[in-house]
Amino acid sequence: MKTLSCKDLGMDDGFVAKGVSEDEVMDKMMMHVKEMHPDMMKGKSEEEMMEMKKMMKEKMKDEM
Repeated sequence: MKTLSCKDLGMDDGFVAKGVSEDEVMDKMMMHVKEMHPDMMKGKSEEEMMEMKKMMKEKMKDEM
C-alpha cells in the first residue's frame, strides 16, 4: 500500500491518498487537489505540473 498526504505536500488538511500503485495514489491526489485546492492548479504550465507530480512521487510512502 502506498500513501501520500496533503501534509506531505505542505498543505494543512488531513487528506491521505492510498492505493496499491503509484498511479492510483497520484490519480486520487490529483483529483483531491483539483477539487479542494484549485488555487494550486490555476495557471500551472505543463512543466510546473510535471514538477509537482515528481515531488508527489518523491514524497510517496510505502505502508505495510
